[in-house]
Amino acid sequence: MATRTTTPATSSLASNGRTILLIFACYLVFTYNKKCVTYQYTHLIREFGLTQQNAGSTVFASFCTQITKSFRFSGSISSAQQFSISAVTFLGGILSDYVPSTFLYPLGMILCGSATFLFPLGSSTTYFASVWFLNGIGQGLALPCAMRLVKQFSSGTTFATNWSFVLTAVNIAGVFNPMASAYLASTFSWQTAVYLSGCIITGCGLLGLVLFNQLAAQSDEKTVKLKKKGDNKKSSKSIKLAELLVFPVLWIIIGNRFIVTLHRLSTSDWTQMYFTTEKDLSEYYGSLYVTAFEFASVFGKLLSGRINDYFMSRYLVKAKSPLFVRLPISMTFHAANILSMFLYCNFISASSSLPCILFVAVLSGIFSSGNIITLSVLSTEISTKQHEGLVTSLCNLAAKGILKIFKAIFKQVIKILFLY
Repeated sequence: MATRTTTPATSSLASNGRTILLIFACYLVFTYNKKCVTYQYTHLIREFGLTQQNAGSTVFASFCTQITKSFRFSGSISSAQQFSISAVTFLGGILSDYVPSTFLYPLGMILCGSATFLFPLGSSTTYFASVWFLNGIGQGLALPCAMRLVKQFSSGTTFATNWSFVLTAVNIAGVFNPMASAYLASTFSWQTAVYLSGCIITGCGLLGLVLFNQLAAQSDEKTVKLKKKGDNKKSSKSIKLAELLVFPVLWIIIGNRFIVTLHRLSTSDWTQMYFTTEKDLSEYYGSLYVTAFEFASVFGKLLSGRINDYFMSRYLVKAKSPLFVRLPISMTFHAANILSMFLYCNFISASSSLPCILFVAVLSGIFSSGNIITLSVLSTEISTKQHEGLVTSLCNLAAKGILKIFKAIFKQVIKILFLY
């Protein structure tokens, strides 16, 4: 009777596939937990008499409130979380250069779960904001550690596909979270919805400590074997930090990440207002545009991953550097984004048909999200492993931290000009 034999390459591929699924599941839980309180703000306002500013104003608004009202409020709930996420996302990327992501990733889930359990025990804005600030610390470890782990368990020709797959967890959680939160809050209570999220993410964190620890041990064994085989080879020349920080490509990637993220944020946040005030279109068309934009973004991520990996497998040997493969892809996506924004600003009007409007939304969603995948993957490949976390953190800061500050300031200008 013939026996089936499994080659080491096939076994390794299957193992890596299971690891990517584990990283995806954890990132899905992270994203679900991140918004579990956001969808309960109406209950908090009704039960504790909080204002909308206490629940969800911006960091800039919270800062101004502290100054002008003698620290009457300690900051809003969502602002506290957003601030800690931005700070820890940057610091977490640097920390991942020194502490294994197989430990930091589940640790972030446990921190989030602990803060989530504490949240329903309070009754004041100060308490809620402080606890949710702690939640943001755990959330800040999610992105840099997930990216580091995906790269660790992917080859050069599967990294982009695997990373795009993991990032679809954001879209899946975005669809599932509002419905689940509303159902749990209406059927049981808002505390039940929050506690359940805490149970899920804490359980996944404890399980992840065990599973990721096993993966780390297996990875270390492979590393030792590779080092033994390459003892006679010279080590690759390391790049000094000062040289890396003046590397032009780094700042090109940072600038492009900022522009693409600004494009996406502007589309999702301001389309309804832009359509109603400038294009004489109803809010219904604005909602349809944003929905189509976000739905197309899922396909854009997956498509970008496949395109990147296809060209990497075909041309990397000739190009000798990922820059020569991924930068042309990014430039192509940028050109498509420019076309979509041109159509958005000049061809959409009250006389435009719905298919035309949706076409622009799909075009914009696919290529903007696809470009984010390309640029984020490239940010991990332009430096040595020694500074990989730092470079990724700089790119994430451009996409998150700086953009949130601009967004907060812009919202305050709008309020001053039109609401006061």
